[in-house]
Amino acid sequence: MNSETLFSMALGLQPPWQVKAVTFSTDELARSELHLHIDFVTGSRFLDDANNLCPVHDTVERLWQHLSFFEHTCYLHCAVPALPRPMAKSVLLTFLGHGQAVVLPCYTKP
Repeated sequence: MNSETLFSMALGLQPPWQVKAVTFSTDELARSELHLHIDFVTGSRFLDDANNLCPVHDTVERLWQHLSFFEHTCYLHCAVPALPRPMAKSVLLTFLGHGQAVVLPCYTKP
């Protein structure tokens, strides 16, 4: 099992979401950071506010600080899908934990 699969399982990600990359860094003061890069499978479609499946036209990178992983600060980087207007104002992001769905505003192309 690779680290991307392990962290995808630990975060409770469901398709089409997945951890695409894991990076770990330390600085001269011995501070350490874990960065998990979350993305969706190319070609995925997402439900809009009217429950229609919509293609993704673009993405916007977002960053959240997650709970620490042991003593290491942990950050989630995500390519949030952009849906064409007026199809959607929000996209259901289900990667933030264990059956809890989070609805965040999505980026819409003018």
